[in-house]
Amino acid sequence: MKLTQDLTFAAPPEQVAAMMRDPEFAKHVAIEVGATGFQTEPVPDGIKTTLVVPAPDKISGFIGPDVTVTDTAVFPGLTGTIALSLLGFPVTMDGPVTLNPSPDGNGCVATYEAEIRIAIPLIGSLVEKYAMKYTAKVVAICERVGNEWLAKQ
Repeated sequence: MKLTQDLTFAAPPEQVAAMMRDPEFAKHVAIEVGATGFQTEPVPDGIKTTLVVPAPDKISGFIGPDVTVTDTAVFPGLTGTIALSLLGFPVTMDGPVTLNPSPDGNGCVATYEAEIRIAIPLIGSLVEKYAMKYTAKVVAICERVGNEWLAKQ
């Protein structure tokens, strides 16, 4: 399944790219998504974040109460990549993120174009449906937290 979502930030693209690589920003996002465990490590031009988050209620009976998610964000410039995986499950999401000046010139539009792949027999389509909703929710949280973060910088 394809997820395309635009986020608007009140800062220039270069500042948004720097935020996406910042461990403190990742920590704020982890708190907002309800992570019960969190760690980061640097990767070239980016950051790898591992989170333990509660599984969505509708699928927790199938996958357990918690899910460990690895999120790698790489931004060598104004085009980066996001890659997510779930530990122990054949679930991945990855794709480019493009940062462009907003049309009014006062900020940035980040365009996420991710492909979500779930290869779980029997319940894959159910998990895919909730993965799309959950991912869209997390991306929206990143927008809100990002704008709060940028306002304080």
